[in-house]
Amino acid sequence: MGGSDDTPIHQALAWGRLLRIGDGPDEVHLRQIFRMEPMPSWSIANSPYLSAHPS
Repeated sequence: MGGSDDTPIHQALAWGRLLRIGDGPDEVHLRQIFRMEPMPSWSIANSPYLSAHPS
């Protein structure tokens, strides 16, 4: 029967694909975004996002 509309697997695979698309970018997309972003002008030691005094 393959992927006909008469089998429940066809609908399950279609929903699975839809949910995967709606889930957001996967690792390949995230890697590409990382490569396209410019390097920061500060180093990790001088990061504005890290505090010197942990609270």
